[in-house]
Amino acid sequence: MEVIQYMNKVQAEVACIQEAMINTNSVFMIEDYIIITTTNCKNAGNKQTTTTYKDRTQAQAKTNPKAKGKAKTNAKANPKVKAKAKASTGNARGNQENIEHWGVAIIIHKELGDFRQYYKQIDGRNIESAFNGRNGDKLVIPNHYAPHNGRPLAEREAFFKQISNSLWEHRHGWHIMVGDFNSRLHARREGEEHIIGPHTFGRGREFLETHYINETTNRDLLMETLQCNEATIANSFSQTDPSKR
Repeated sequence: MEVIQYMNKVQAEVACIQEAMINTNSVFMIEDYIIITTTNCKNAGNKQTTTTYKDRTQAQAKTNPKAKGKAKTNAKANPKVKAKAKASTGNARGNQENIEHWGVAIIIHKELGDFRQYYKQIDGRNIESAFNGRNGDKLVIPNHYAPHNGRPLAEREAFFKQISNSLWEHRHGWHIMVGDFNSRLHARREGEEHIIGPHTFGRGREFLETHYINETTNRDLLMETLQCNEATIANSFSQTDPSKR
């Protein structure tokens, strides 16, 4: 997996992935990294799932090998059961409801496992993990993947409202929001100095003032969300190599 190789190379401890396209709410390990994925697919459930590291360990310890063996025995004794299971699998593969077109994931080095409070598998566009910080502080790292500007306004408004609620919920601790917000800044408008730093990427101020005048863009929704919660776009306050933006 290229991401794991890159994290090893740069000694990264946390990575947030968008468009993971994994159609299950999963937790698994590759080498020294814990990978947590989330989805909208109905076969994985759409309810928010919050699990602690301890919960996961206990759940694995309760696995009953006898129950697994019994299921295999029943399938052998009744060929109709086996045939029915295959048919169900085939239908699931052909069902668009079981294909994850987006999906997000958080990858965490195993050494952070002892510091992790929980991970929350929310939906195919949102996942959250929290860690114990110094002096009892909590560090929350959510990973978001916004609908693009071509999606209905109501869908995009609901997405950014969800982000706003998360920012408000964790307003008394450390909250580092990561993701792809499909919001090209282009430039910094007057009055946005407390949200956007001097370093932006895009087509510039003139383009920003002459395009998308009569529509609500993701940029507008993002600015409103950040302003309401006194948050900033951290990487716009430092110079970044354009190829890495």
